[in-house]
Amino acid sequence: IAYRGTGQAVPLHRGPGSPAEVRYFDFSYVPLARDGEPLILVVATEVTAHKRVEAELRAACAELAAIHANAPMVLFVVNDEFRVEKVNDLAARFAGRASADLVGQRTGDAFGCLSALANSAGCGKGAACAGCPIRAAALDSLTNGARHEGVEAWMPRSVNGAAREPCLRISTAALQFDQGIKV
Repeated sequence: IAYRGTGQAVPLHRGPGSPAEVRYFDFSYVPLARDGEPLILVVATEVTAHKRVEAELRAACAELAAIHANAPMVLFVVNDEFRVEKVNDLAARFAGRASADLVGQRTGDAFGCLSALANSAGCGKGAACAGCPIRAAALDSLTNGARHEGVEAWMPRSVNGAAREPCLRISTAALQFDQGIKV
């Protein structure tokens, strides 16, 4: 039976009086026996560089999460099926719903677009959806990687049961991921 220790910190001294430098190792311990004598094979693989990259990645993710959460604009991340994958707090307040309630919905449904709500098939299926500049910009970003800035769209929406038609200025940009493209 092998035993593993992952990411163990080991102080490394370069010489007398030098400060200890912490290095990280993955250890594998394999019990052996030779001539009835119990032995242990220890294999150590240094993972210090990996640990540093992990820490940098965590810091970068935390920074981006803080920017996303606190941006003074409505932010939606939408997948190739026009379903919401991520929103910031301002987007949730704009929609008048909790962030968790928006995730997985089509964008028009999440925004409360009256054209989307009027059609039982939802966002993108109504007659008015074909001419929607928001949908057109997002679709162009998804299919062609095009970036759009300052697209104006009057969107009839339901806000707390009342119909309103605010003018929105939207921007779209393609986000390339291993799993596909998002906007």
